Amino acid sequence: LGVDTRGTNAGNAMRKAARQMEAVIEAMKDAGVDESDIMTVRLDLDQYRQRNADREVVERGWRVSNRVRAVIRDVDRTSDAIDAAVTAGATEIDSVRFRASDPSAAVAEARVAAIDSAATAASTLAGASDLEVFDVVRIVEAGQRYPSYLQSWVGDTAALAERAYSTPIEPG
Repeated sequence: LGVDTRGTNAGNAMRKAARQMEAVIEAMKDAGVDESDIMTVRLDLDQYRQRNADREVVERGWRVSNRVRAVIRDVDRTSDAIDAAVTAGATEIDSVRFRASDPSAAVAEARVAAIDSAATAASTLAGASDLEVFDVVRIVEAGQRYPSYLQSWVGDTAALAERAYSTPIEPG
């Protein structure tokens, strides 16, 4: 989930984004998302420009994009949490993914099924070639890898707290 804001200067754009993201984070927490399940995954500040009627590049201000990843552990509350975030000011929803919190049992079951399937395929191929299967020579596992997220890149958080505004950065 994210917010995108614009301002006439960098500070103005950052303040707007900070206020908006604080509201989004609070709404997510109010919807039952634990604070430890909310993590900042991206914060961008850049100048935006446009071409005028004479095709000249004109600086129009500053843009801030702030994104968090939220883990909603109760699937039945997903819609409510997303709706609350949008109502609070979220302007971007990058993706919604569903994943088992502990896939180890399903992965183990899939590995057993994969070995059974490979053994059946090997027997079929060997039989069609008038050969026999003896020993397993090598097993190679390939497949889905889960994305890793930047866990912590926040610098001096005390300096942020002293300002009149604070951009929410959530370590998750």
